[in-house]
Amino acid sequence: MLIYLPLCASCVVDWLADGFIAMPGGLGTFEEFFEVINWSQPKLYDKPYGLLNICNYFDKLIELLDHIASEGFLNPIHKGNIYINDNPGELISNIAQHHNSPDQLQPAASAVR
Repeated sequence: MLIYLPLCASCVVDWLADGFIAMPGGLGTFEEFFEVINWSQPKLYDKPYGLLNICNYFDKLIELLDHIASEGFLNPIHKGNIYINDNPGELISNIAQHHNSPDQLQPAASAVR
């Protein structure tokens, strides 16, 4: 049986992007943010994700992520890929430094096909 699963536009963007930054937004923002984290868990890729925490917008989400990690449901490697800053320039610099890190994971070869 052959099953065709079309590749969605956001999936293509995910593969082409060097990283992701979530800005304050609604449920769609949260859905996209968690999708990126989920895709990194099976090592489909290792890309940094950032939260632009303007006016402490993401503080409660950060507390939730800390709780999830403390309960063992968020790998420390994936939590370490989350960069948080209220300054857009500094956040972009943090993400750029992630790509220069010697301990950066490499994407799975089979995931690129």
